[in-house]
Amino acid sequence: AVLVVVIAFAALGPLRPGWAHRAGTSSALLAQLSGSTSASYSSAPASTTPTSSAAPASGIPSAPFETTVSGTVATSPPNGDGNAEVTLSMQPADTTVPLVVRIIGPAINGGVSLHHSEVTFGPLNGQVVALDGSTVGAFVTGPTGSLNLTMNLSLNPGAGTLTGELSGSPAQ
Repeated sequence: AVLVVVIAFAALGPLRPGWAHRAGTSSALLAQLSGSTSASYSSAPASTTPTSSAAPASGIPSAPFETTVSGTVATSPPNGDGNAEVTLSMQPADTTVPLVVRIIGPAINGGVSLHHSEVTFGPLNGQVVALDGSTVGAFVTGPTGSLNLTMNLSLNPGAGTLTGELSGSPAQ
């Protein structure tokens, strides 16, 4: 009887597609576990907030959108645990709302390996869900909706500057 219950539970729970997502596993961890190194957002968490695009009143362009960004890049030296922080502070061309991406993790080759992240875009907050060289994928959510963001960036750490493209699409 116990074996039947365990098999039934496994078939209806952990073995079903999307179980880890519904169980609350972070989208960043799901992206790492799936081997995702591209800006794919299939692991973005389900949102309890409206999934409509962000309202223009928030200062964020209505999704879908594409715009240019410019800004600064700052890297902290490794702390006692060997973790460094890269902060990308961007100003999208079509809004006055800043976009800030913080990537924290072990220092490698002048950058960091993603361990923890924070993304803020006006009233929206979230995390990096994909990191592939100069392409950063993020999922942000807030009272005005949820967005998937893709940033294709050109960094100049020596000068402390960055330029690039930002696109946003409604979260699914």
